[in-house]
Amino acid sequence: MMADLLIIECHRDLTCEQLQYILNCLNCLETQKETGVNLLPSYLRAYTVSDDIEIKLIDENGKESN
Repeated sequence: MMADLLIIECHRDLTCEQLQYILNCLNCLETQKETGVNLLPSYLRAYTVSDDIEIKLIDENGKESN
């Protein structure tokens, strides 16, 4: 698997504000990669993830969702 490749799919339509939030999240992925955990909103799905990265889903309030 490629170490720096992450494929993300969105499961809903987004407002401009939500899209901007997603873009900000994506900009933070490199920093989050250093800790080994990436946080994504629950309406996103990560398809390709390196073995050394854990994906956790968060709700709109930034709390981890199940």
